Amino acid sequence: MTEDLKKRIEKDGFELVDLVNLGERECTRLYGKVALRQINEALDEEGLPQVGEATLNFWPSSQICMDCEHSEFEPLLDSATYRCWEKVVLGSCAARCDKQEPKEEEE
Repeated sequence: MTEDLKKRIEKDGFELVDLVNLGERECTRLYGKVALRQINEALDEEGLPQVGEATLNFWPSSQICMDCEHSEFEPLLDSATYRCWEKVVLGSCAARCDKQEPKEEEE
């Protein structure tokens, strides 16, 4: 990712990880298609999901994700961060998720 793009992202008040939840359309609107490719490459280098691939949910709302079939723990970020493959972005104090499905118990 170019230094100019990094500066634009920072100027907009975002960190790289924040762009995961913005979605492809909004990210492209803000930075363009070429920049979206650069952003996705940078996310991939960090081992994070690309824009539009999944979303990230943070504490305390990530408690909802812990036992959901669509989520997995995100070890590269804070200890209470979960990756959602259904692309649900929970607000900071969400009490439920309409797409939540309990994980099947392993025998």
